Amino acid sequence: MFAWMTSASAVWFVTAPFTVDTFFLLSGLLIVYTSVGKISPNGLFKNIHLFYLHRLLRMFPILATAVFLQASLFNHISDGPEWFVIVDKVERCRTYWWSTLLYVQNYLTQKWCIGHTWYLAVDVQLWVLGKRKSAWVSLTCVTLAVMVVTTTYNYLNEFPPASFVPTRPVEDSIHYSRYYYINTLTRCSPFFVGMLFGYLLNIFKSKPVHMAKWLVALCWFCAFGVFAGIIYSSYATVQMDWDSLFWDGIINSFARPGWAASLGWMIFACTHGYGGPINWFLSLRMWKLPSRLSYAMYIFHYPIIMMINGTSVSASYFSVERFFLRFISDFVSAFVIAFILLPTFFLWKGHKKLKNIAENFSMVTLMCSL
Repeated sequence: MFAWMTSASAVWFVTAPFTVDTFFLLSGLLIVYTSVGKISPNGLFKNIHLFYLHRLLRMFPILATAVFLQASLFNHISDGPEWFVIVDKVERCRTYWWSTLLYVQNYLTQKWCIGHTWYLAVDVQLWVLGKRKSAWVSLTCVTLAVMVVTTTYNYLNEFPPASFVPTRPVEDSIHYSRYYYINTLTRCSPFFVGMLFGYLLNIFKSKPVHMAKWLVALCWFCAFGVFAGIIYSSYATVQMDWDSLFWDGIINSFARPGWAASLGWMIFACTHGYGGPINWFLSLRMWKLPSRLSYAMYIFHYPIIMMINGTSVSASYFSVERFFLRFISDFVSAFVIAFILLPTFFLWKGHKKLKNIAENFSMVTLMCSL
C-alpha cells in the first residue's frame, strides 16, 4: 500500500484533500449569491441572529442525530478486535458532544466527537455578508489580506505541503493536521474566493455575458493548467525527496485558492453558456437525489467506515481493485442510511404533512441530543 501511495498511479488519491476546498468555495459562493439584494446591511445587522439561527438549524438535525447515535446505538451494533476505536469515539461523544453541536471543535479540543465535522466548524466561523458594491471591494481586500497573513503564518510554522509526506517525520504530519488542515485561517481563502464569484454571478444574473472565443479558451486553459499543477504538486510531495520551505509555503498558501478560483471559473462558464460538455454532464437529472443527500452522506459516511473496520477479524491484502470495491460498498451504505435518516422535507419541499414530520423529527433529535 505504501509503495502504491508513493507512485503515479495513486495521484488521484493523494490529491483528494484539495477537493475539500470545493465545499468551501461553494459555501462562500452560495451564501452570497442567494442573499445579495434580499437583505440590506442595516437589516442584516438587526437580524443577524436570525440569519445565523436559520443556517445553524438547517444543519443541526442531521448533525445532532449523528452525535446521538455515535454516543449510544453505534457501540452496540457489532464487535471485533478493532472495536476499541468505536468505544473511544463513543466516550468522546459522551464527553465532548457540545463542542460539535456548537461548531467549535476545530479549536476548543482535539477530543472530537465526530472528527470530520471540523469542516462545519470552519464553515460556520466564516459566514459574513454585506452590501454588493462595498462588499466587492472589501472582499477583494480581505482576500488579499488573508493571503498575506496565511502565507506568513505558513512560513513561520514551516508546514509540510501535505499530511502524507514519506520523507517527513510523523510529528510534522500531526503538526500539519492540527494547526493547518483544520485551522480557519489557513482554510478560509477558498471561501472568500467563492464569495467573490458569488457576487460576480449575482451581478450578471440577468445579463448576457459575451466573451471572445480566444478569451474563453484561455480561461479554460488556465483553469486546467492550475488543476494539473496542483495534482502534480501532490504527486511530487510524496515522490520527491524535497525539503524546500519556499515551495512548501507556495503550495500551502496558493494551491487551495487556486483550486477554488479554477472551479469558480468553471461554474461561471457553465452558468453563461461556455461550459460545453462539462455543463451538460453536471446538469444531468441523475445528480438531483445524490446532491440532496450529500450532506447526510457526509455526516454518516465516516462512522459507517469505522464500524465496518472495527468488525474485521483478519488482516486484508491491499489491491486497488479490492479497495475500490470497498469504496463502492461504503458509498452505497452511506447513501441508503442518508436516505432513511434524512427528513423527507428536504427532498420534497412544500408538502405540509411532510414538513410537519420534519419539524417533529428535528424536535425529537434536539431533545435526544441534549
